[in-house]
Amino acid sequence: MASNLQPKELRKSLEKWTQAENEGKEFNLTDEQLHWEIYDLLGVEGLTPEIVKDMRVWLDASDESRPVQLFNRLNNFYLRWCDGEFIDAPAENLPQKKMRLLKEQVQPQQLGQRQVDIYAGLNVMILLLELNRYALSKARLKDEIAFYPCGKKDTEGFDNQRLLRIISYSNCFSVGVFNTIVGKFLSKANLIGADLHSTDLSEANLRDANLIRANLSEANLIGADLYSADLMGANFSRANFSRANFSCPNLSRVNLSRANLYFADLSGANLSEANLIGVNLIYANLSGANFSRANLNRAQLIRAKLYHNANLSGANLSGANLRSAQLIAANLENISWNEDTKWDDVQWLETAKNTPAALKQQLGLE
Repeated sequence: MASNLQPKELRKSLEKWTQAENEGKEFNLTDEQLHWEIYDLLGVEGLTPEIVKDMRVWLDASDESRPVQLFNRLNNFYLRWCDGEFIDAPAENLPQKKMRLLKEQVQPQQLGQRQVDIYAGLNVMILLLELNRYALSKARLKDEIAFYPCGKKDTEGFDNQRLLRIISYSNCFSVGVFNTIVGKFLSKANLIGADLHSTDLSEANLRDANLIRANLSEANLIGADLYSADLMGANFSRANFSRANFSCPNLSRVNLSRANLYFADLSGANLSEANLIGVNLIYANLSGANFSRANLNRAQLIRAKLYHNANLSGANLSGANLRSAQLIAANLENISWNEDTKWDDVQWLETAKNTPAALKQQLGLE
């Protein structure tokens, strides 16, 4: 989608926001002037990947870029925006001012005060996420730039529901606005301990994101890209991961009970000691995955690919449905099962390793 905002225009503003030409003055623009320029520039539409990519080039190439100062000013705006400071200010506040100017144009854009506020806040978040990614690639910046949408866990500023409230607020004029605008920019995001239950993050780019101990129960993650994301200890109970992209993720001890992982690629994943009660793993690629001591009670493993040394040692398969599952060279040492476990048409069980003698006898393999 084309944007009315041009890369050159954004670069010029980013430079201006950190300029300090007068001796003894930190910045030419006061905070109040900066806040208005943010609403004026970014309060109309969502930033595009092309514009954000150009910003990254500018950060690398320009002598005028001051990433630490830019980050600090934008992060200050973000925190104040999250608290509703700008939209709750007495009239005429900044969102109202921008809305009025838009309505006075020859071809006015039909944006209300809330839409202007939401666009400005979400676009600043996108800039902060990009600055965070940029800093991770620069040793000199790692200790000076770190963006935490919910604040850093175990610090006074941590608010595990901050992003949840932003998502709810963003959706007030159109469901899915947050995911549409910000979802593609969440790679490498610091979301440790964030409460994101029941949110829509379908097709979101969460590559390399830090979701340790995050709550994504009942979240919509259909088609999400979770390549190399850190999901250790996260709660994904009843979440929908259908067609999600994983690559060797660390899912140790996560709660995926009743989650929908239909057709998901979890090859090489670490699911040791995970709660997988009632999980839907139909047609899932689980080759080489580690399910040691995982609870797969009543799990749906129909036609799942459990081969290339998939490790099920110590797993609880009571009531699980393994109809037509492929068990080439899977490790079945010390698994537990019961009369409700379904083994109909299971394939290549004879190649599995450490299959309990009682199971072989039950299935007539001896």
